[in-house]
This record gives sequence, structure tokens and C-alpha cells, in this order.
Amino acid sequence: MINKLFKSRLFFLCLGLIIAGSVGVYAYTISSSDVSYNNSSSGLEANNVKDALDDLYEKSNAGIFGEDIIVANWLNEKYTVSTTWETMQPTVYSNSFFENNNGNLRFKKAGKYRIYYQSAFDGGSDGQGYIRVLINGTQVATCGNYHARCDNRLIYYDANINVDDVVAIQGYTTNARWGARVVVSIVLLKDE
Repeated sequence: MINKLFKSRLFFLCLGLIIAGSVGVYAYTISSSDVSYNNSSSGLEANNVKDALDDLYEKSNAGIFGEDIIVANWLNEKYTVSTTWETMQPTVYSNSFFENNNGNLRFKKAGKYRIYYQSAFDGGSDGQGYIRVLINGTQVATCGNYHARCDNRLIYYDANINVDDVVAIQGYTTNARWGARVVVSIVLLKDE
């Protein structure tokens, strides 16, 4: 009888249910942005753990390496076939530095920034690709050319940025068949 019991699928099903019912695992995750942080003694502006860690990370990178910090990029895959100006979404950006509203990045931190930019047309010499940088809706920098990426020059624009200033990167092509690429980096310059 016991041998029959151990060979019964029903027995093992019941045994499994009993074990599963008596052993429970409970896991709970709390997002660091949901945990409050008292900033009264640190001097940080952060009021939650996530922002405090992000702030600390950025300050330690600037202090340890003494280098400029890249805070946003529009990499080579940012591609437009629009024949009118189109606002391009960034590939990556720091949430500690920006709030993104459909590609318009609102600065959260004031400072001296350098914006490197280039445009490339993908179809040879039967069209051109253009790029422009807008700050608070005003064009501050632009370039365009055939496939040679703005005459192969390293082009940048330096700006003293205030909190709530807005930067937008726009591009267009003169030939929608081929399209154009925009490449941009926004860099927070170290104190000089």
C-alpha cells in the first residue's frame, strides 16, 4: 500500500501543494526615488536617495578625474528624412541635468556648457544635411554640408546656461531619399 501511495501522481501533487503552501517567499522592492533624503547637513539639493546618489556620483567624477562631464548625446543613429527642421530626441541624457519634453531639454543645473555638433548627409552630393542648436527657442549655432560633416570641422558652441534654459537640437535634409544624421554632445565644462 505504501509503495502504491509513493507511485501515485495524486500523492506527489498533494505533497507539492502542501510544501508550496507552507513555504512562502516574500520580496518587496522600494525604488530609491521613493525614499526620502534629509539634505539639511549635506548641502545637496536632493530630497530623495536616487537624486542624492546621482548628485554624489557626478560630483565625485568631476572631483576625482578633474574632467568635463558629458551630460547628453545625440549619437550617429539620430537620423531624419524631414525636409523641414525636426527636433531630434537625444540618444542618452542625464536625468540629473535635464528634464526632457519631446526633445527639448530643460536644464536643471546652471553652468558653463560646450555643445559639440555636426551633421552628415547620407546620399553623396545630391543633397545636404543640416543641424542647428536652439537655446530658449533662438538659433545659436548651425552647419550643413554634403557627406563631409560640416566641412570636417569640429564645431562647438559655448554657453553659460541658467536653470530652466531649454536646448533643442534640430536637423533636416534637402533630399528625403537619403536623409541626414545629427551628432551632438553637451558637456558641462569643469571649473577653470
